[in-house]
Amino acid sequence: MRRIAAVALLCLLVSTFAFGQGTTGTLTGTVEDASKALIPGVTVTATNTATGVVNSSISNETGSYTLPALLPVFTS
Repeated sequence: MRRIAAVALLCLLVSTFAFGQGTTGTLTGTVEDASKALIPGVTVTATNTATGVVNSSISNETGSYTLPALLPVFTS
């Protein structure tokens, strides 16, 4: 009986790590020129070459951008 309880507890503990995995990713960064000056208003685009899905963002007043909810590309 103890062995079954231990195995059940182990399964519960291991399964909690699976919930920490996401199915999308986020890309963040800063746009700057050669002199390291931040550049606002730049359109940053990420294209999923496998699906053709295009995600775009515009850098803010500090040159920062975020591209959320990017789908992974699976290659073989």
